[in-house]
Order: sequence, then structure tokens, then C-alpha cells
Amino acid sequence: MKTFSALCTVAALYCITAGAQASAVGDSIMHIQQPDSLVQNISSACDSIPAETIVPAMKPDFKSSDTVTRDNPRPDPRTRAERRACRARDFSFGLDSLVATQSFAFYPTTMQAAPKGDMRMIYAEFYYVYISPVDLEVHMPVERGVTQYVSMLNFDTDSIGGYTATKHQTQWFISFSAAYDGQNYDFEIVISTVTGEAVLTIQGPATAMRYIGSIGKRLQEKTPSERRRRNAALTGPIATPAQPAHAAVTARSVPAVRLQSGR
Repeated sequence: MKTFSALCTVAALYCITAGAQASAVGDSIMHIQQPDSLVQNISSACDSIPAETIVPAMKPDFKSSDTVTRDNPRPDPRTRAERRACRARDFSFGLDSLVATQSFAFYPTTMQAAPKGDMRMIYAEFYYVYISPVDLEVHMPVERGVTQYVSMLNFDTDSIGGYTATKHQTQWFISFSAAYDGQNYDFEIVISTVTGEAVLTIQGPATAMRYIGSIGKRLQEKTPSERRRRNAALTGPIATPAQPAHAAVTARSVPAVRLQSGR
């Protein structure tokens, strides 16, 4: 009887152990198969959506070249020194041509009360003097009084007299006088064709100013009738300057007239 009870107990323990092992194996199998099912579901869902293929752009290899010591590919047999000298001659010829038109503008960069006032910089771009032998436009800052407060000299006039322009070596000397509101103003301009510097001196009844700047083209053109009146009033026209030697080779059809220079 005791032997039979022991056998029943062993059999019950065996059944319990086998059932636990079977349950563990089943859980492990489900745990292992679950990711595969999820992957299948995800892949089946993604396959229905078109995906874009990104292809990286292929760039050619960078090729560096020497731009300092390599030979100049342009058909220009001149040396660097000759090209620099050519640019200087072109600059001088441009100033000569501008003065020969007898219609140009002075743009200041510094101002000084003559003879020994403080030097002031001019940063405003709207100051100028438009010059021609028969009309004048002045819009310039000036210093007045002992305290040297800055005011403006602003007027237009057609009363121009004594306009002269002569050249000595590399400098132009231009002088004339103008009358406005019963007052006379004397103007003198010295222009360097080497550096481009232009020095303007204005002597008036209540002020004497010295400006340093440059000359350029007039931004405001006269009407055709005013230009005809001005051209008819000109006396003693300035000769058109001759082109530089290197420019005359490429522009043979343009007649060259030698520039008259004062000595």
C-alpha cells in the first residue's frame, strides 16, 4: 500500500513537471515567432507604398591651376610694367578729354577754410560744382565766421567770365569768375593727370575755401536749347587731346589732334 502511494506521488510530480516544460516551450516558441510575424506585417504594409530612391550627386574632381606664375593666355606681348604704364596713359587721356569738353563736375572729399583752417572730411555725396564756360551750378559746404560754423553755398548762374584752361606738363590750370546776387566769386582749379587729384579754391566776399576732390562727368545734362546756346557762346575752344599711341593703333579712323599745353 505504501509502495502504491509512492508511485502515485512520483507520477503526479512527473505530470506536473512535464506540463510546466511544455508550457515553457510553447511560450518560447511564441516569443520567437512573434517578431517574424511583426516583420511580415510591417513589410507587407510598406510594400504597398512607393519609396523614393535617393542617388547622391557625383561631382567632378577639383582641379586647381596657378593663376600667378602661369603664362598669360591672352595674345598680349607686353610686359606687366608696360601694361601698367598703358593704364596710366589711358587715365591721363581720359582727364584730358574731360577737360576738353569744357563741361565737367568737381566732387569734393575734403574742405578747409583758407588759408590755415582745419581740414574737414566730406562724406555727403550730394555736394558738387558743375562747371562750363557759360553756366555754373554750385552746391558746396563752406565755413563762415570766427567759430567756423558750416553752412552751404548754393546757387546757379550764367554770369561766367574769364574762363581759361591751360596745361603745363601733367597739370591743368582752370580759372574763371562768376557773379551771383550782386557778389563776385573767383574759382581756380588745379587738376593732376597723374594722380587724379583736383584742388578747387573759391574766393568770395565773405568766405575763402579750399577743397580737394576729383572731377567727373556732369550727372545733369542741359536741354538741347541750352547746349546750343552754350556752344554758340564759347570762344577760344580747347583743342581735343590726342589719343595715346596704343589706342591710335586700334582706332585709326578717329583723327588725332595734339593737345595744346602752356609752357
